[in-house]
Order: sequence, then structure tokens, then C-alpha cells
Amino acid sequence: MSPIIFKNESRERAKNTMYENGYNLIKKHGIKKTLVEDITKVTGIAKGTFYNFFESKEMFIYEIIVYKRKCIKDMLNEIILKNGKLDKESLKKFIDYLTYGDNNIYTYLNDDDMIVLELKVPEATSSKAFDRDVALMILNSIDIKERNNCDYKIIANYIKIFALMVANKNKLNDEVLSQTTDIIINSLLNYIFVKV
Repeated sequence: MSPIIFKNESRERAKNTMYENGYNLIKKHGIKKTLVEDITKVTGIAKGTFYNFFESKEMFIYEIIVYKRKCIKDMLNEIILKNGKLDKESLKKFIDYLTYGDNNIYTYLNDDDMIVLELKVPEATSSKAFDRDVALMILNSIDIKERNNCDYKIIANYIKIFALMVANKNKLNDEVLSQTTDIIINSLLNYIFVKV
């Protein structure tokens, strides 16, 4: 059987399918128990094809992280395009999506997984560039008359706080997590928007 040759568009589609399938398998089984064979079987490709796309399982996980971050930016961009700008209500919806949506692979990683990723793909555990990009997208999409003079780094820290909360919710008091999250979200909204 001759190998499948992917054109750029079909290659991207195949990778996106692998990202989604891999993400769902990791959610279900964790990283250690998710094998490359599982990913290729569910995707309908040969194991060797996987390694034509990714040099290792860890690099694949890193690319899932990058893919999910792109999906989050795309979601924010859709909200901005739909409304023409970000207002308080649409930003709250985005933050709810960021906090309560199923976008954070770190939720499904344990401490050992993080150590392995840090060793094999150090950039997989850093999100500073992503946090900065999202913070700047937010600030640049709010009418200057509606926002305070904000430091994007503080907004980036809030974004990191939301991600850490989601990834570590099992370490927090579950019975008040929703109220805690609302307080933090409102704090960010009050920091950004001029009080009316």
C-alpha cells in the first residue's frame, strides 16, 4: 500500500482532526494512557503517518495546546467581529467561555505530565505570549471612551489566573468556586471598563 500524500489543505484538516481526537482521548484517559496507536486508530491513519506530522507524542500535545489557543483567539475574534467591538457583556461571555469552556488541556494533566512536557517541550508549559496576545486583543477592541487606562500585563495575569483556576479546580473549594470565579471576573471587568 502506498503512503497517503497530503496536500496542504488536507494536511491541515488531518492535523485538526488528530488534535480533536487526541484532546478527547487525553480528557478520557490522561496522557500516559493515551497511546499514539489510539490517536491514529480513532483518526483512521497509520501510526507512521502520525510521525510524518509530529516528531513525538509530547510535540503532538504541545501542538494541541497551540491549536486550542488558536481556537480561543478565533472565538474572541468572532465576538469582536459580530459586535464590532467588545463591550462589558460580550467580554464577560468570552471570559465565561475561557473559564467554563472545555479548552484547557492543562485540566487533564497531572504534575508528572507537566514535568515530562517541561523537559521535552519547554514551550508547552508557558503561555505568556498567548496571555499577552489575548489581553491586547481585548484592549484594542474596546472603545477608548469605555475603558480605563489599563495595563495589558494585568489583564494577561487575569487570563493566567482563569487558566490556573480551571487547571487546579480540584484544589479549590468546589462549593464556592462559581462565586469565587464571578468575583474575579467582575474584578477584571471593573478594572477594564469605566464605571457608568
